[in-house]
Amino acid sequence: MDNYRLRAFLLLCFAALAMSGCTRTDASGEYMAKFTNGVYRLQLVETSDGHLTGQLDTVVINPQDKIDYNSFAANGVKNGRSVSLSFKQASLLPTSLSGSGTLDYNSLSLTGDINPGKLSTVVFVRASDAQYQSVVNGLISEVNNVAAAKAAAENQKNLLARQHAFATAIEQLVSGMQRFDADAETHLARWPETAQTYREITAQMTAYLNHERDLVGDTEASVRRGQISAAINQTSIAADQLHNNVQSLQTNFEANVVPLMSTLELAMTRCNAAGVTTISDEIKDACADIARANQPFRQSYTAFNNGLAQLESVYQEEREKQAQLVQASERME
Repeated sequence: MDNYRLRAFLLLCFAALAMSGCTRTDASGEYMAKFTNGVYRLQLVETSDGHLTGQLDTVVINPQDKIDYNSFAANGVKNGRSVSLSFKQASLLPTSLSGSGTLDYNSLSLTGDINPGKLSTVVFVRASDAQYQSVVNGLISEVNNVAAAKAAAENQKNLLARQHAFATAIEQLVSGMQRFDADAETHLARWPETAQTYREITAQMTAYLNHERDLVGDTEASVRRGQISAAINQTSIAADQLHNNVQSLQTNFEANVVPLMSTLELAMTRCNAAGVTTISDEIKDACADIARANQPFRQSYTAFNNGLAQLESVYQEEREKQAQLVQASERME
């Protein structure tokens, strides 16, 4: 055989071998189909009579950004390059899928409802288990990254909500402090007059008692003396009524203003502890507001508290004198 014929013969052999490889018809092996949100792995075993068995594993990221893992038993037949497969899930409510298509050297194309709920063509490419696991790991990493991003966003949302709530609480606190400042100024201006009224009541009762004493022994003035005695008691009651009004202020102060001071201390502590780079502009502004309102409120608080104590001291002193005047009047009857 000359060289020319030898080369021609070899070319024909190589062509035959190449055509034989390109028309590979053995379906056994592992296949993989990749999607933007998942991956399918199809494992098949072909018997000599063309029967196919195996397993379809699906790993899909669902709309909730979680991974759904599902497994289906595969059964089917192959006739030449034509393949028909059905898939059934092993569960209480099994899902059945099916597809048919063509087997090529390196791939298997199946058309059917392999993607549940819609008719589509899925191309499976032969792949190793390592390649499949690499894709699965990538999906897991993607889901974890999304979960981490969502958690970070949720934490940021909660942080902003807490910061807004704190800023709103400070605004309400400052508003309450400023209302108290105005009320305190009004009452503090009135209390010297209130203290003077206590003393004037005592003086009036003393005058009544002296007049009553002047009438002792005058048998014709008994009615007048009774009227004076009643006036002394009535004047004493007026002092108690005035004191009741002051006590209402004391009760309101203890119930509403004292808690304001406690809340102020907590708010100032938090504002002073907050790092400049870790708080929102909203909190910075709120903390600036409370810092401006802090000193005036403390001054009003101290003045009001001391004023109440001084007014109570005057009342108790004058009330003791008034009680003695009432007793003296009663002894003369």
